[in-house]
Amino acid sequence: MKGGLAIALALALGALAGHFLLQDNGYVLVSFQGYVVEMSVPIALALLVLAYLAVRLVAWLWRVPRQLGEATARARVRWAGRQATRGYYAQVWSLVLFLQHHGFGGYASAFENLLKDAGTERLRNRIREYASNTPATAGLGQGEAVFRCYIADDMDFFERQYREFCRKLVR
Repeated sequence: MKGGLAIALALALGALAGHFLLQDNGYVLVSFQGYVVEMSVPIALALLVLAYLAVRLVAWLWRVPRQLGEATARARVRWAGRQATRGYYAQVWSLVLFLQHHGFGGYASAFENLLKDAGTERLRNRIREYASNTPATAGLGQGEAVFRCYIADDMDFFERQYREFCRKLVR
């Protein structure tokens, strides 16, 4: 765009300079379907430059809605990402709060044991022992197995308690 604008400006300045510097500035006759238009060469060049700029403007205006839509979509994706991150942190925060304080700390000691064992061989041994004693853990992921081993084996009951805690938390 900048290059085209520079060329148009150079042509316009050249046409204007040619108009004043030349004794004979030329003659342009355009005849079309009975209409006749007469002008000098610098004026014809200036009209061509204006026509070029008009075409560029129309092309730019044609692309603007699409570019605006794409920019809006990118902004929405960024906003959704920030909202998802905020939602994740809110869930983690509420879960930790629940584990520490629900029912006078009913899960607090289990959560504290999990935190103490995290990253140690004791955690791996305890999970292996839990998996060997509980056949239903065969299809579980490692995270759920750790949770069931340390915090609560009855996930449905735990989830009902947690949801009720969250409802009270946001009221």
